[in-house]
Amino acid sequence: VTSRGCEYNCIFCESKLVLGNTFRQRSVKNVIEEIKQLQKLYGIKAVFFVDDVLVISESWMHEFCDTILSEKIP
Repeated sequence: VTSRGCEYNCIFCESKLVLGNTFRQRSVKNVIEEIKQLQKLYGIKAVFFVDDVLVISESWMHEFCDTILSEKIP
């Protein structure tokens, strides 16, 4: 989970009822460190994101992808 909540008001979504009106997103550095730790401790080979909207911030997603590539995270 890289974020909680959502900035949108979709009528079919329960996100605002469950998590409130606040959108909170972890830093790219924090998410990358967690992935590295999971690889080191448990040998994970894949991750699964369960965010309400993973690509809500284009700049965050670009930074995340650039970091994955620059740190050569498989």
